[in-house]
Amino acid sequence: MKIAVWHNLPSGGGKRALHSQVTQLLRRGHTVEVWCPESADSTYLPLSDVTVEHRLPCKVGKDRRRSLARRLQTVTRPASDPLLDAMNAHSRTCAEAIQQGDFDLVLVAPCLFYRVPRIGYFLKGHGIPVILYLQEPRRWIYEAQPELPWIAPRASEIPTNTYSPAYWRYVLKDYFRTAEMRVEARREVEDAKRYSLILVNSIFSRESIARVYGLEARVSYLGYDSQLFLNRREPREDFILGLGSMDFIKGVDTAIETVALLPVHRRLPLIWVANSGDARYGAQMKKLADERGVDFTVRQRIDDESLVDLLNRCRLLLYTSRLE
Repeated sequence: MKIAVWHNLPSGGGKRALHSQVTQLLRRGHTVEVWCPESADSTYLPLSDVTVEHRLPCKVGKDRRRSLARRLQTVTRPASDPLLDAMNAHSRTCAEAIQQGDFDLVLVAPCLFYRVPRIGYFLKGHGIPVILYLQEPRRWIYEAQPELPWIAPRASEIPTNTYSPAYWRYVLKDYFRTAEMRVEARREVEDAKRYSLILVNSIFSRESIARVYGLEARVSYLGYDSQLFLNRREPREDFILGLGSMDFIKGVDTAIETVALLPVHRRLPLIWVANSGDARYGAQMKKLADERGVDFTVRQRIDDESLVDLLNRCRLLLYTSRLE
């Protein structure tokens, strides 16, 4: 088959999954050609090393201010957002190139900005099956991290003087924040409906799609690279390994608190391998580890050889991601 692929992925598990999918499709004799915006990570497992990858511009307008006027426009005219304009223009260009390329199938991976990519909107109705391999919905809208973003504020957070400018600034900010999330959620579910098929990596993810979008997805399990992730039968060393971006959803705090439960004389160092993350959360985790007496080290953006080496030497792999 002749397969077109689109993605806008950062480094991490989603990019590893897509890289493996493309590599295996090529090994099975299919022709694969890739499109992505310049915002996609090109240094982590680059697809350009295995096939043709078209990196096209995605130019965002200068007016990205979160002023009251911009928020009002976003809510009353949802299609006016500069980032959305840029992604629409990019997706339209990619869709036109794919339509002219006589492809049998389009495989779409998630979007860094919108999770469900806009390209499905521009490819629907052109006779080409378009399949979305979706790792997860836009979780921060639908999940507590650590609280749901749209629940009512605490009474202590609201200015008490209803006649003060501070009170009305708070009311308007809260209204537009909630309204913007509603607009984003509506766009996401409508875009998801435009795909011929949604594939997910687990039954849990299938249930997440049903819960958030009301749509059926099909489970297509991921494999692993048996030539890379080898058990070298090396002697195990006294440290614990954690994996995942330095974010709340990866449960780094859970890992630290768990290691802290071990008796001091048996408390092993915790090495955390992260591809990206929130610097403020990382500082909080370092402080938490110091308070709990946990020897905590973060390794950022290590190569695959170093990762495999750590996996072969660690006493234990501790995986603490929330709702994954």
